[in-house]
Parts: sequence; C-alpha cells; structure tokens
Amino acid sequence: MKKLWSLLLVAAMVLTMAFTMTACGEGEESGEGAGEGETSNPTTSETGEESNPEFPEALDYVEIVPIPDIAMTGWQIAGGIKDGVEFEEADLQSVLDSCNGVLQFIFPDNDQSINIINGEYFYEGSYEVVKDGYVIHATFNEGAEYYGAFTIIDDTDVLIMCKTDAPNIAVYFTLISEH
Repeated sequence: MKKLWSLLLVAAMVLTMAFTMTACGEGEESGEGAGEGETSNPTTSETGEESNPEFPEALDYVEIVPIPDIAMTGWQIAGGIKDGVEFEEADLQSVLDSCNGVLQFIFPDNDQSINIINGEYFYEGSYEVVKDGYVIHATFNEGAEYYGAFTIIDDTDVLIMCKTDAPNIAVYFTLISEH
C-alpha cells in the first residue's frame, strides 16, 4: 500500500509539473498569455463550430469508474505519471515548489463550475460530463482544456486530470474537502 501511494504521489508530481508549465506561466493574473503558443485542440473553433479534441493517452490505461458526486468538493495533487512512469518524490516537490505549494481542482457547486488554485493564481472554468458519465471535459477562461476521470485506489477516490496539450501526462488528486 505504501508503494501504491508513493506511485500516486510520483504521478501527481509529473502532472503537476505539466500543469505548472502551462498554468504557472506569465500573464495569468490578467488571464492573458496562458494560452499563447499552445497547440491544444479547443472545444470550439473561432467560427464557433465544435471540434473533437483528442482524448489524452494517459487516461487510456486507467481503470475508470463513474464520476461520483463532486459538487462542493476540492481535490489536491497527490502524484502523477508521465510517459507511463510514475513521478518521483522530487518531481512532485518540484511541481509543488513552482506552484507555491498548492495545486487544487475545486468543484464549488452543482452548476458544472470548476476552478484551479495554482499557487497564488485562481482560474475559473466549466466542465461537461462525457463518455457516458465516466469523464470530465473541463475548459477554463484563459484557454486551458483538461480531461479528467476517477479511479479508486485502496478504497479512496482519486481524480486523474490530463491537459489536452500534454496527453502523455496525468496528475492524481485526492479529496481535500467536502462541504
């Protein structure tokens, strides 16, 4: 069980590093700059037509479960995986250091809102449930886009999030609060 949690922590670090590289960049305070130069597949094109973003490969190897009731919950980073390799503890710490020790996904209510707390930055977004109730597709005001799924490890719900422009990296989050 210790090894499993160590693996989760390592995976969270890698994912956090990916989130940090994309969400801790310049310009977040004003909401500008976070999406500049990104090659992610947006959910809508400039013409407003739907596009089909590629599902992150990091989630292909996870035994996912239906999305639990996530309204009024918060999730903090616990590990990650990159290219099929779990984060090392140093990787997780590096990610946390780059985010001033905080990387969380918050589901504040029942209206499909989602927020990211990344160190001193706060991002608002929304999500939809896709893939027959098994996957979250989240988009944020500054242009970031994520897929998320849940799994259960040692009777603990674990949220696994992947940014669409880093499909080989998945970050693990564990429940921190329930209101």
